[in-house]
Amino acid sequence: MAQWEQVQLDLSRGGPAGLEEGMGFIELSGYLKDVVPVCRARGDSFKLKAIQALAFVLWKQQSLQEAVTLFHEMEELMGGG
Repeated sequence: MAQWEQVQLDLSRGGPAGLEEGMGFIELSGYLKDVVPVCRARGDSFKLKAIQALAFVLWKQQSLQEAVTLFHEMEELMGGG
């Protein structure tokens, strides 16, 4: 299975991949830091979903500056202002 297909399977569950199975935010953060570049390269709807998931996890971990940067990136993608 191609790497992007695995990303699609993981992110299509409706929330941050793995969270519903008890994965902690630390493990999820590491996973998402691997997944987000793949989703960015794809450029489809998973790009926004991956960035949103990583931003949320970083916010929960009190990595606020990194999270804000990603929230601004999401805003640009969505055309908000």
